[in-house]
Amino acid sequence: MNYLAIDLGRAKTGLAYSEGEIATPLSTIRHATTAQLLKKLETIVYQMEIGTIIIGYVEGKNINMYKNFAKLVKKEFSQLTVVLQDETLTTRHAQESMIKFQVPVRARKEKEDQYAAAAILNEFLEK
Repeated sequence: MNYLAIDLGRAKTGLAYSEGEIATPLSTIRHATTAQLLKKLETIVYQMEIGTIIIGYVEGKNINMYKNFAKLVKKEFSQLTVVLQDETLTTRHAQESMIKFQVPVRARKEKEDQYAAAAILNEFLEK
């Protein structure tokens, strides 16, 4: 089964991919609206034959943003499994990984979200 993890943001969203064993950072999508993001996800989901989408969330005042997005994804991709996964500390893990892999400082900000999505996906796969 192929998995897609989403590190949701208001203007940019990180994606990671896995065939079931280890997550790989995929891309960062810039978007102005949720509809724009869903349209971009549609292409990726079908091209990569995704079976499960994992959406990272953080407890707190923005929890409804993640839950509402998950509902939209479930509606848009009704044939897929959609899972919410706690993403606490994934940004920190992403930053540490990029330093470890010697990603240049300028590139870290751009890739941070996709590395965070990879951390979300790896945590999900380890369960």
